[in-house]
Amino acid sequence: MAYNIVSVANNGGAPEQSYKNLQAAGACDTKPFSEMFKFEVPSLMVGTLDSLMNLSDELGRTDAIVESVVRKIEKTHQELSLLTKRTDTALTVGGVPPTRYIQQFAWDYAKYPNRRPLKELVQLISGGVAAVDEELKQLGTGYAEKVASLSDAMRRKNGNLLVTDLNNVLKPQDMSKVTVHDTDYLVTVFVAV
Repeated sequence: MAYNIVSVANNGGAPEQSYKNLQAAGACDTKPFSEMFKFEVPSLMVGTLDSLMNLSDELGRTDAIVESVVRKIEKTHQELSLLTKRTDTALTVGGVPPTRYIQQFAWDYAKYPNRRPLKELVQLISGGVAAVDEELKQLGTGYAEKVASLSDAMRRKNGNLLVTDLNNVLKPQDMSKVTVHDTDYLVTVFVAV
């Protein structure tokens, strides 16, 4: 499902009135053209035109970084779903499906206070995304290590006697028939043929 975020001028009136006008313009009784949801963003400290122009460049870079991290998360989820053959798990945003999150979006004032300058808000968002990216890398590395350990353990367990731990092969009843010598001059050695 694709979403378009549209900003509409309210000509000095109430934002609710502009929203109702937009809904009326897109409404059709027989076949609706679209579904509309309010995407409320608080009034932010804009600053000067010069600071907005500088921030515009930084926002382009931040947007690309955020999108790449989201795509990495999506790709990792798809790969893990295929490996584990589990298709019943879906990605969520804060425990909520992405479509519902977008439809019911609410600004997080605790994380991103609207009284801070835009540059600081962009830095907060970039820092959060960098932390998520680092966590994803750590989880990926941990997962790869676990997979390598598991395959090594399976190889040792199911492998031939050259790589298998003899403690798993030689049972106590087998060892009761063998005299084990461990001195400076004699050592008992087991040979796999």
